[in-house]
Amino acid sequence: MRTKEIIIASIMLLGSVLPHSALAVEWAAEWIWAKERFTDPNTWMALRKEISLDEKPQESLAYISADTKYWLWINGELVVFEGSYTGGPSPVKPAPRTDFFPIASNKYYDQVDISQYLTEGTNTIAALVWYYGDNGQKGTHISSNKGGFIFQANVGDTQVISNDSWKVSPHPAYATKVTKQSPYRVAAWNINYDARNSMGDWTDNAWYMPGYDDTSWQQAKSLHRPPRAPFNALSQSEIPILNNYGLAYCENYPASKFPFVSNGETIKCVLDFNKNVTPYFDIEAEQGQTVHIDSNMRLNTIETEYTTKEGRQQFESYSWFNARTIEYTFPKGVTVHSLKYRWTGVGSTPGHFEADDTWFTRIWQMAENTLYICARDNFMDTPDRERGLWIGDVADQASYLFYSMDKPGRDLLKKAIKVTLAFSDSETGIFAGLGPGRFRELPAQSLQFIEQGIWHYYYNTGDRETLEFAYPYVHKYLTLWGTRENGLATFRSGAWKWTDWGPQDTIDYDVIQNALYYSALVSARKMARALGNDTHLSFYDSRIAALKNRV
Repeated sequence: MRTKEIIIASIMLLGSVLPHSALAVEWAAEWIWAKERFTDPNTWMALRKEISLDEKPQESLAYISADTKYWLWINGELVVFEGSYTGGPSPVKPAPRTDFFPIASNKYYDQVDISQYLTEGTNTIAALVWYYGDNGQKGTHISSNKGGFIFQANVGDTQVISNDSWKVSPHPAYATKVTKQSPYRVAAWNINYDARNSMGDWTDNAWYMPGYDDTSWQQAKSLHRPPRAPFNALSQSEIPILNNYGLAYCENYPASKFPFVSNGETIKCVLDFNKNVTPYFDIEAEQGQTVHIDSNMRLNTIETEYTTKEGRQQFESYSWFNARTIEYTFPKGVTVHSLKYRWTGVGSTPGHFEADDTWFTRIWQMAENTLYICARDNFMDTPDRERGLWIGDVADQASYLFYSMDKPGRDLLKKAIKVTLAFSDSETGIFAGLGPGRFRELPAQSLQFIEQGIWHYYYNTGDRETLEFAYPYVHKYLTLWGTRENGLATFRSGAWKWTDWGPQDTIDYDVIQNALYYSALVSARKMARALGNDTHLSFYDSRIAALKNRV
């Protein structure tokens, strides 16, 4: 029995560290889009393909990617809600980095089992793709400067690939000319949707349903196969598609409260706790009226404006925001049949803590949820105003990640490590402290990231492959510090010498950086020993000893 357990554990560990190159897809599919010379930022594109199967497949894995996000339906059933992770995985080629000048990036693809959605006979595959065309001021995304979608699946003896046989149409209800909210830090856009131009969305006659007449749609244009530019090479996402918890009623607006007639005042729809959500409504209205949706969060910059069509209509705003309360404003006289929201996130939080003192239990719940809402395309500082991969925030999150989140959360930390280091400066070895798109050296956060991010990840997972990737970057960065005559490390200001949101430019800065440098040296020495690499041990030993002697 013990031997069997060891074998199973070994297989599981092997699967968690297997190089992506060993799992690489041989792409026959082509990137596709509408025929156009230039893709406007904030473009929404609908795509369809019908296939015929002799029998229902036992297993069928689809490989899918987009610039930037996609929603997938098969036979009218939602399969993927907001697919395609942004921010990585690697530059097309290493290069010297300059802030505000992102370098060309490869992309992720999702792997999705679609077998349960397919049937014998005719099947309809449909996707809605949202092209950002914007990197965001905090570098969370690197655009290809072209919208695109790619799909490949082996379905029994049939290979289904995206090519010029697919049909495409710009979605006419989504406005492209949308003004972003100041301070313009988020790559995603507000939603401006005119239901008078809808294609049956959220009805049984929707464009993504079987039988929809797409004869007026244009044939897709092929944009070449991977790894050609502008989308470059594709790597499998290390994170599964988002966990979709489904549509739910708000706490103060259960099903029993509907329907009612709006008095024109803002309706505050309260969630049971703070979540990352997409708001939904079901109303009856005259055409041409304006509905507004916002979050109660003070720094939220994502809002929705919806123009009604005549009669009964449903709508879900696909640009997620963070909220404790969703604020719906309907014109006076509109009949409201339902108000809901969809909660989505990376993996789940099976970790549990409970104490006799309810205050401690509540603190745990709040901390755990703070971690969860800051985990999506990457670990981020906030889910509203920036959504940036600040590596100091990632280091803080890593400290309690392993007590709370499941494997997708750990994989998201692995992504943060790989992206930060892969987009580092190729000449100096300075970390991309706000990767992948921005390049700012943050010495205190970089040192903290070495211990709390990289070492803690390895310590808790045993992922040797990631440690082998990370270690050369760690060592090179630590050699950028010199040693003063008194044994202390020289001070690096970097692009920002910030250490915390307390009083700035205090005498503590030098002490704090030396303490963090010491911790990073100790962690790097542990990494070297774990890898069986004694090349740099004397460097670590001498630096650690010199700092110890100054305490």
